[in-house]
Amino acid sequence: MAPSVEEREHISLRDLARLVPTGVFSCLLVGIAHGALTGMAAIYATRVHMLPRDFLESELQRLQVIVDKTAGPREFEAMALLAEHIRSAPMPARSSAP
Repeated sequence: MAPSVEEREHISLRDLARLVPTGVFSCLLVGIAHGALTGMAAIYATRVHMLPRDFLESELQRLQVIVDKTAGPREFEAMALLAEHIRSAPMPARSSAP
C-alpha cells in the first residue's frame, strides 16, 4: 500500500531540472518522440492511397516499437486505430507502363 501524502510542495520546472536533470530531459525526449510518432502515423494514414504497402508496413513496425516501449493506454489505442485504418485501406492502383 502506498503512503498517503497530505501536503504537496510546488516545485518549479527549473528547480526540478536542477534536482533531477536526467528525469526532466528524459520526459522531454519522450514527449518529442510521441509527437513525432503521432504526426508521422497520421500523415501515413492520410497518404495510404499514395504510398507503397510494404513501406507503410515497415513504418508501422518501426513506429510500433516506440509505442511498445513508451506509450500509455491512449497511445496504444491511437496506434491500433491508425494501423487498422492503414491495413484496411485498399491498395493503390498501379499504373501500367507501356
